[in-house]
Amino acid sequence: MHSDTSKDSGFTLLEVLVAFVVLSAALVAANQSLSYSLRSFASAKMARAADRVAEDVFAERLSVLGRHGEESGMAADGLKWKLRREPLALSDAGTEITAEKLTLDVTAPTDDRVIRRFVTYRPVPTSEDGNVQ
Repeated sequence: MHSDTSKDSGFTLLEVLVAFVVLSAALVAANQSLSYSLRSFASAKMARAADRVAEDVFAERLSVLGRHGEESGMAADGLKWKLRREPLALSDAGTEITAEKLTLDVTAPTDDRVIRRFVTYRPVPTSEDGNVQ
């Protein structure tokens, strides 16, 4: 007796193609997930760097009073920054309050897109005659 078992062993071409399609779909999903994770990590890293730049700029520049306008510069890690100071005059129950609005934009070194924008307000000390000190 001759037994023909060769017909039952192995995979058919259709089974192999289905396996490749399933494997390809899994690899595409894994690649997209990895790509998204890398972009998120790079974005978070840039945001942390922008926070450090803002801390440094505010620490150095806020000690100087009475200089309204714009200043700009570049941090050691290549991030660019621009600080705008705008005077504000507020009145509260007949009392004049002098303040300034500070806006700091930290931008990417390559494409000048704003990574972070920091806005804060602070009172400006005045002398008894009402002039800014």
